[in-house]
Amino acid sequence: MERTNIDRDYVIDLFQLYKTALIKELGNCRNVHLTWLRDDKKIDFKIAEDCHHFYRDTNEDQVLSEISKINHVIEPVEKQMAGLTVQYAGGMVVKLVEEWLSWLESKEAEVLFWCYINHDYRKKHGRFQGLNFAEIAKKMNVDRVTVWRKEKSGIETILDKV
Repeated sequence: MERTNIDRDYVIDLFQLYKTALIKELGNCRNVHLTWLRDDKKIDFKIAEDCHHFYRDTNEDQVLSEISKINHVIEPVEKQMAGLTVQYAGGMVVKLVEEWLSWLESKEAEVLFWCYINHDYRKKHGRFQGLNFAEIAKKMNVDRVTVWRKEKSGIETILDKV
């Protein structure tokens, strides 16, 4: 996904990566279910009980500190370090998407969540399939035109701020 400019497709592509990035951040736990917390205006997730996962609320300094400790204790194995890098990269995508959603009004963020972020990995027209506008309208108790407007204005707000 190499691009030099940030456009609508780039934003949607990053939204589509959110679920996979979260799975990577959590240490490849495959059974992750996303939900939208309307009152908190944020994404929540549930994971299977048998999944081992990395620390959810780490920042870059904490990750680098943990990697440094690992390097001093064991001879780093390339595969182990690659795994930590994947987890770290996943965490950065997750944080970026969550930051973007925080810039939006609540309904814009929720529409984008249902459209692009909460998907089941089935592709349609080259993208993972989220809910369609009619399904989102029913879920949010608004009309389809409102969903269309909120999707459009949410993406535009993000593009204006990046």
